[in-house]
Amino acid sequence: NYFSPAQREIVAALAEVIIPRTETPGAIDARVPVFLELMVANWLNDEERAIFSAGLQDIETRIPVEYGKPFNQISAQEQLQIMQALEDAASDSPWYEFGNVQREYISDAPFICQLKELTVWGFFTSQEGGSQVLRYNPMPMYFDGDIPLAPGESSWSSPFLL
Repeated sequence: NYFSPAQREIVAALAEVIIPRTETPGAIDARVPVFLELMVANWLNDEERAIFSAGLQDIETRIPVEYGKPFNQISAQEQLQIMQALEDAASDSPWYEFGNVQREYISDAPFICQLKELTVWGFFTSQEGGSQVLRYNPMPMYFDGDIPLAPGESSWSSPFLL
């Protein structure tokens, strides 16, 4: 175990702000907090882990002072405001460059960027994200990059994720 029990609750709340449960599963349903802990402990390098840990420590210590409760116990509106403030503070990172969608993992990305990237990765490679949010396309070795989608229709999922 890499996170403390209190940090696990905070990480779960942070991930759920990024991908909340709606008519489809959310980050918690897809066990993204477990994925985040495994990735931070075993996949991030020392520099990346230090950035993530410092960001999580900031949330863990600062929020109770400012709001009187831990992050996972404040209102959804307050959680969203905190996340937006983190994004505003990190907005000069190359992670936010326009059109920066196909890139290697940015090692010195701020905490909020790491958190978002790992949350989305964990969610859409989970059974819930890959089968209940994305559409499953069982045609292996077929690619059509120009499939029209109706309003509200989701993208396709890879059969290899399920």
